[in-house]
Amino acid sequence: MIRAYQAHDYQQVAEVFWETTSRTQFTSVTERQQFQNQYLDDYLNQVAFVAVEGEQVLGYIIAQLDTFKTEATWAPHLAIFREEYNRYPAHLHINCRIASQGNGLGGHLLLSLENDLITRGVTGLHLITSADARNVNFYKKYGYLEVSQKSWKTAQLLMLGKIL
Repeated sequence: MIRAYQAHDYQQVAEVFWETTSRTQFTSVTERQQFQNQYLDDYLNQVAFVAVEGEQVLGYIIAQLDTFKTEATWAPHLAIFREEYNRYPAHLHINCRIASQGNGLGGHLLLSLENDLITRGVTGLHLITSADARNVNFYKKYGYLEVSQKSWKTAQLLMLGKIL
């Protein structure tokens, strides 16, 4: 079942976040918390849905409605795609427990978010990932297009977007 995120989901959503993040090394507890704030907590008060089975959170999807309105808290790499944010204003993050991946759950979360954003009048949605990440094909399956690819430090980043 997909439903709106509720405050009592927080602990399990944070567990999913840490289970699925590729970054695991931090110089301090403060740096680790800042990472979680930037990629999870700051989104939860905007748009958030969870996939649940009984009381267990299997995955979540979160979005900022307008990337420009959160510019003060941007991760540095977000600025390199600045020229695309008018066309694709909302920014998403999605994660599912490893045991729940590959069964269509992510697609249901994406559709729930997209439908909600359409009702709010949001016209486009984007995400940024590594150009060689395995999730690129997942997003393409749901109609996301390659908008822009740019170098950031030693990585090739890819912006995928969808007009709603």
